[in-house]
Amino acid sequence: LLGRGGMGYVFLARHAHLDRDSALKILAPELVARDPDYLDRFVHEGQAMAAMQHPNIVSVYNIERIGDYHCLDMEYVSGRSLQHLIDDRRLPTERVLFLGAEIARGLSEAHTASAACSIISAHSFFTDVGSTTYPV
Repeated sequence: LLGRGGMGYVFLARHAHLDRDSALKILAPELVARDPDYLDRFVHEGQAMAAMQHPNIVSVYNIERIGDYHCLDMEYVSGRSLQHLIDDRRLPTERVLFLGAEIARGLSEAHTASAACSIISAHSFFTDVGSTTYPV
């Protein structure tokens, strides 16, 4: 389990045929049972993200249903969440400004493409080893 958010869970998965890691975002089935609009928003989010190609936005490889589970197969970013960086309390001003600019670029692209992220929080942004910031 990589994380849990407002719409479900994100797991580290291994794509057998492509031989690469991916992040598998699974919509919580109880949300769909309670409100079918959750599924529409989840699919719309996946479609919008898949249509974007931007260095600060993870790629979506596939939207699929596996049994009762609806999933987004996404690019896996090896790194730490923004929340972990904040919790460490060791962010120099220059790093804060850099990360803020990276996040703003990604959110601007998503806004231009009319893609609304389901939940935006410090847990939703990851920095990779090269310091690029990605919303997930």
